[in-house]
Amino acid sequence: MKLTKPFFWVLLFALIFVTSGVVGAAPLPQDEDGQEYVVQADDWLSKIADKFYGDVLAYPTIMDATNAKAAEDESFAVIDDANVIEVGQKLWIPAAPDGEAMESMEAEAPADTATTDEAMASADSPTIELRLLETTDIHVHIMNYNYFSDSEDDAVGLAKTATLIKQAREEATNSLLIDNGDLIQGNPMGDYMARVQGLDDG
Repeated sequence: MKLTKPFFWVLLFALIFVTSGVVGAAPLPQDEDGQEYVVQADDWLSKIADKFYGDVLAYPTIMDATNAKAAEDESFAVIDDANVIEVGQKLWIPAAPDGEAMESMEAEAPADTATTDEAMASADSPTIELRLLETTDIHVHIMNYNYFSDSEDDAVGLAKTATLIKQAREEATNSLLIDNGDLIQGNPMGDYMARVQGLDDG
């Protein structure tokens, strides 16, 4: 069968594309001592350790081996923090250790994080003081008005609440205000009756 030029070029490009795809999917070089690995999205050292060794606590082996390789070959990543690796970095995955070596490695592996109590007890842990401010129901007293005496009263109302909050905040560098009460508790018409319509004498 005689091929036309356009068909020939299409076939040639298709062969090149398929070949490049096969090459791109090929695994990284391996040997008896281990293999190279390129960090993928959503990877972290413990996950990679679990993938190759079946143990998330084996990550120090990968970290140490990769840093050793980086000292000889700058194409390998230098890992300063076991919690920080980036997509595209090249790691060295040593061959899986035997059972005894794996048990020893697990025993020596550092804990990922300290508990909250331990961190707070550490002398190096920063501590802060926080003042919690709390308001409750203002019992209809939105205005500075006493409905029983039918007269102004600066001891109640939102203005008084704001003054107390301001004073408390000035006494503490860090404060948090929590309003756990109703804005109006009781008769919502209190201010209307006192300020607008008024009360009958007697």
